[in-house]
Amino acid sequence: MNSRPATIVDVARAAGVSKSTASDALQGSGRVAEATRLRVRAAAEQLGYRPNSAARRLRRARTGAIGLHLPQTATRLDYYMKLAFGAVARAQEENLDVVLLAPAAHTNEPLASRVDGLLVIDPEADDTAVLELLAAGVPVV
Repeated sequence: MNSRPATIVDVARAAGVSKSTASDALQGSGRVAEATRLRVRAAAEQLGYRPNSAARRLRRARTGAIGLHLPQTATRLDYYMKLAFGAVARAQEENLDVVLLAPAAHTNEPLASRVDGLLVIDPEADDTAVLELLAAGVPVV
């Protein structure tokens, strides 16, 4: 038994098509004949193929993550925990991850390279991180 997961190249080889055709067939895009699409899907199922989400995100120039910023002085812990778990549950429905942003976490790496969007919850007037978050170049809610 093979210990490594099946790749799109394995699926393409098993279906007798190119990697691009296999990818298009599995994504339901491109100009792929229905018989070919079915053959590729059958090969993928037989091999136990699962798309590589990291590769897909890299190709689309997306991180697949949203940032969650909570106030430093969160006094209603139960409320914020429920909110955070709700955000995680909803994000999972969209195959997204949630990154809890540490207070005043300054790095040399721009935030926009780490998340696709931000949830800023109950921003406080004296929280300097909020201005940085707003200037990150990603959508903010």
